[in-house]
Amino acid sequence: MSQINYRTINVDILDSESSVNFPMETLLPASLPPPSNASDAANVANQVRQMLRGGDPENALRYVLDSAPLGGDDRAKEVHLAAVIDVLQGIRQGDMTRVLESVCGGEGGRRGRIV
Repeated sequence: MSQINYRTINVDILDSESSVNFPMETLLPASLPPPSNASDAANVANQVRQMLRGGDPENALRYVLDSAPLGGDDRAKEVHLAAVIDVLQGIRQGDMTRVLESVCGGEGGRRGRIV
């Protein structure tokens, strides 16, 4: 009698709710923005820097979070991450709570108090 190697059985196929049993494309949002590249992300970073220089860290944070390159390539995501870090570093420590509460409590944000 031959031995069955149970470690090679894919048990996810047997689970009706497993992600193996439906296309992964159905998990993407219907309103996925068009793909962006590194130059688009660099333009966002430049606009964010201008907002920070103008003394508007709250809108800079809103803008950088709203313009995330969800459909972008890896380089665009790296450039955008650098822009997010620049915004967070550009907010003074004393203003951080106020800015985060305003962004999270505003339109599209999470309701509630930041702890």
